[in-house]
Amino acid sequence: MLLSIVAIYFVIGVFIVLINVLSTTAMMRIIDKDKFGKVSSVTNIGSQGLTPIAVLLGGAALEYMGSLGLLIICGAGFLVATLVLFFAPSIREL
Repeated sequence: MLLSIVAIYFVIGVFIVLINVLSTTAMMRIIDKDKFGKVSSVTNIGSQGLTPIAVLLGGAALEYMGSLGLLIICGAGFLVATLVLFFAPSIREL
């Protein structure tokens, strides 16, 4: 069980990096340079502002599924999000 948890954390970590690189690259190509700092700060504040809601939902899901089930769901979610971003034609054309 410990090995599967470590593997899932590894997968999640890899996909977080890929999502961040893809989304930041897309933002840098789409947004004007003089507005990039403002848009980036709003994006960061938005994602950090959603942290309490994510903690609440994560706690409820943890109670319902257990830690391994929650990690599997999170890993699958990051996998799907990464694949969608990686293979989206609009992102690939940037």
